Amino acid sequence: HYSVHPEYHNFKCDQCSKGFFAESELMSHKKKAHIAKELYYACETCNQLFKSQQNLKRHRELHMGREYCCEHCGKEFKARHSLKTHMYYAHAEYGSEAARAARAIPCKICGKTLAGT
Repeated sequence: HYSVHPEYHNFKCDQCSKGFFAESELMSHKKKAHIAKELYYACETCNQLFKSQQNLKRHRELHMGREYCCEHCGKEFKARHSLKTHMYYAHAEYGSEAARAARAIPCKICGKTLAGT
């Protein structure tokens, strides 16, 4: 959401000119977005590259041929994390309303309430 407030981006990336509110965000961005290609992790099946082993592990699920079905609406997903994300956003049954409200975060700039994760 903070990307809609570029006037507050005090730290600019020298490689892609993206802006950030804090220097720590800029450093995190550089480590993730501008990693050397030889440090990427490659999928053995399709050769797609990933910046982390965790993302590669999630991707590998797509090649396993499994399907994860939502018990509430029947929608099917090829990866478990996709089903989990669907459950979180699509079904109130997944967590109480009080828990969702507790995760709501107001924007420090415009006050808009954002859904926390």
